[in-house]
Amino acid sequence: PFGARPSMGVVRTRLDRVMASAERTPASVRDRAMEACAAAVEADQKAAERAASLLGDRVLTLSRSETVRAAIELARPDSVYVAESRPAREGIGVAERLADDGFKATVLVDAAIEGLVASGTVDTVLVGADVVLADGSVVNKIGTRTAIRAGSEAKIDTYAVCSRDKIVPETEFDPEPGPSDAVYDGDADLG
Repeated sequence: PFGARPSMGVVRTRLDRVMASAERTPASVRDRAMEACAAAVEADQKAAERAASLLGDRVLTLSRSETVRAAIELARPDSVYVAESRPAREGIGVAERLADDGFKATVLVDAAIEGLVASGTVDTVLVGADVVLADGSVVNKIGTRTAIRAGSEAKIDTYAVCSRDKIVPETEFDPEPGPSDAVYDGDADLG
C-alpha cells in the first residue's frame, strides 16, 4: 500500500494503524500519525534495551539498523565487528559512527563473517530485521542468513532485534530485486 517497499512491513503496519484509528479528517490523521511516531520511537527503544541486556563483550552485526545501533550504544561491548554489507556498504557508516562514539569498531568484508564467528572472536551476533513473517522467519539484508547460521553453528548467542510492528501476517516473501548496477556497472552483457 502507498507504494511502500514490501520488505518494509513496518511502514504498512504503522500506516494501517494510523488510518484505522483516525477519523477521516486531515487533522485527525495528522494527530494519529504524530502519536504513532512517538509510539514507534518508544517501541524501538524498548527493543534496543531488551537486546542490550543480552549482548556479550564482542558483537558482530551487519547493515544498518537503528535498533541494533541503540542496543550496542546501551550495552557498550568491548568490541564491535561490522560487516561492510554489500552492495550499498551500509555497514561502513555504522562502523564509522560507532568509532566516532568511542567504540572499538572493526569493519570486515561480508565473506569473512563465517570465519570470524568460527574463530571464537565473537560472542554475540546481533542483526536487525526489515520484516518478521508470521512463522518467525526474519527478512533482512543479504548476509543476515550467513551471520545467523554462523552464530548458531558456533553455539554463541544469536539474535535478531526489532519492534513488534515489523511482524506481518504473511508467511511467504518475494525478495525485491536490487538494481543490477549496484553489483556490476561494466559494459559486458551480464545478468
